[in-house]
Amino acid sequence: MTVYTFIYFLGIASCGMQGAEKMIRQSSRTSLVMLCAGVNSFGGGFIRDVFLLFVFPVVFTRECVPDITVSMVAVLFYLDARRNCLTQKAVMWFIVIADAAGLGTFIAIGVDKAFDLGGGMLTAVISGILTSQGGGIMAAVFCGVPLLKVLSINIAYRLIAIGGVLLYSCWTSSVADRTFAHYAVILYTTVGALACDHMVISEMMGRLSLLMDNGLICPALLAKDRFFFFAPHYERIIWYRREVEKAANRAVMACCKRTLLYHCMRLM
Repeated sequence: MTVYTFIYFLGIASCGMQGAEKMIRQSSRTSLVMLCAGVNSFGGGFIRDVFLLFVFPVVFTRECVPDITVSMVAVLFYLDARRNCLTQKAVMWFIVIADAAGLGTFIAIGVDKAFDLGGGMLTAVISGILTSQGGGIMAAVFCGVPLLKVLSINIAYRLIAIGGVLLYSCWTSSVADRTFAHYAVILYTTVGALACDHMVISEMMGRLSLLMDNGLICPALLAKDRFFFFAPHYERIIWYRREVEKAANRAVMACCKRTLLYHCMRLM
């Protein structure tokens, strides 16, 4: 097993865990959790093969048995780990890092398959985008999140993925050795995605701290809701926006009460 293959399996495991978390918010049934994990892990490749490259989906072939096994084992481990407070943070960091590194391998697989089947540059770019982003979008829609909301959130992460697809397509068309391009795009997505995660989480935690200081959000809420620390990126942002809206509504109501009390006192 090469380092490239090992990183790919880490990415598959991360996708399976993220798909499981998306469905857990909707249903606790293990069958649906496994189904959503599979969609999150292999949905992009399925769309690529059926609707773009017009070949038999690789997910239904014998070659994909190790990939499916890794995804399902990762989901089972995740379901057990999320019950333990000591392991949930470690698993969260694994998901973040493995997702950032695995993104590069998904890009490479999509672009390489398009070129190997005789596709042009445009086909390769679309194939890379579908492979790297299609599964996550399908899983989110499968869990009931509106498509427009999914596409409008975490734009920086999607731009990093699209940039990786463009860079890798140019590298593979100009460099004979694909090994250099493989590890270059993995390094690019790892640094870019981790930087994006750091900025998003830092901004959200800073604003949430400000809201807690003003008494608009209860600190116990963050401790009880493991979902905030353990959910995929776009769901963290949805959670954050929902809490900010609640806090804003509470602030407006408090202001209205103070104004009403002021006028009542003047009338008296």
